[in-house]
Amino acid sequence: MNTPPVDPAVAPCLRKLAPYGRFAFYGSPDTGLLGPGPAPGDQAVGDTGPVGDTDPVLDTIEEFVTGVRPVPNSGRFLGTVLFVDVAESTRLAAEIGDSRFKDLLGGFVQLVRRHVDRYQGRLVDTAGDGALALFDSPARAIGCAESVRDGARAFGLPVRAGAHTGEMEHGPAGEVRGIAVHIGARVAALAGAGEILVSRTVRDLVAGAPIWLESRGTHELKGVPGSWEIFAVTG
Repeated sequence: MNTPPVDPAVAPCLRKLAPYGRFAFYGSPDTGLLGPGPAPGDQAVGDTGPVGDTDPVLDTIEEFVTGVRPVPNSGRFLGTVLFVDVAESTRLAAEIGDSRFKDLLGGFVQLVRRHVDRYQGRLVDTAGDGALALFDSPARAIGCAESVRDGARAFGLPVRAGAHTGEMEHGPAGEVRGIAVHIGARVAALAGAGEILVSRTVRDLVAGAPIWLESRGTHELKGVPGSWEIFAVTG
């Protein structure tokens, strides 16, 4: 006995809800009828082509079945950005010469890469005399910054760093972007040679960790609304 025809928009809903029951739906491309199994020439309902935007239908049915409204995936995520660069690089290059400075920068980038891996981060970009890394933990970002600073000091490079935690998004080429990235860059720009500065957001998140911070006052960050309290890592 034939069953009633099905709206093609429902087929994706049924597939999405398959984990909540045992479904096997087939239909004839000519009649659109549902049946218990495939017949010669039949295919899965909904496989004949696009049926428009089914997300609202999917979300409504999923909420009915699970009791939870699906949260839209905006592509944004929470992370900690760490900027590290060579302080007073222009002066240093003039003192030691371009060739020697280029060699030191090569060693610096390798040092950053090694410690980013060690602290389970991701090296996003290296440009000029600096680097940007991404971490899922502000404490790891601070630990990485300390290791890079101390390692660079051993071969005569004064390094500064800044970190901030916030929501951001991935760009098409794997870069990270958003206001949180800009804030991290502005925090790093306030640091002097040998300093690691963090935003108040980072300070609040690492409360209870064996990280010592000291306030450096409130600052206006270029292009960023409001005033921001900045902290220096002291131990």
